[in-house]
Amino acid sequence: MNGWIALNTNGAVSTQLKSSSIGGIFRDHSGKCLGAFHKKIGFSTILETELWGIYEVIKLAWSYGFEKVIVQRDSGDALKFLSPPSPISPFPAVRATARLLDRDWFVHFMKIYREANAVADLLAKLDDHFSDALVVVDLLSIQLRVVLSRDINDPLTYNYLM
Repeated sequence: MNGWIALNTNGAVSTQLKSSSIGGIFRDHSGKCLGAFHKKIGFSTILETELWGIYEVIKLAWSYGFEKVIVQRDSGDALKFLSPPSPISPFPAVRATARLLDRDWFVHFMKIYREANAVADLLAKLDDHFSDALVVVDLLSIQLRVVLSRDINDPLTYNYLM
């Protein structure tokens, strides 16, 4: 589906460190990486972390000017709160996402296998523990490129826009 961008996002919670972080990647219809990010978000539940990850990836997609996006997640629980998102949800991330989705663009949510979300999972775990700033990654490390290649070339996990 040319013109559509796949957004994968994931969250990580460390109860030991009392820290939560998110990560995500933007891919075109062939699976090529267009950009990635990670961010420390404080400490929250896994559901709240997943919801903030979705919000951040959608917000970043809007700022990049993408008009047609598919948000791919391996958390069905988080997606339930966004189908459709309620502007009066008890979760601030859901309310913020609802406002973003009100804009003039196309956003579709898709549940995928955990194995197909490995790059976003790695990015979420790249948290530097010192900054709450959003870190945009233009060049992927060798480790991330290997996982991205596996995601794209493994027919069992390939969920991108063809």
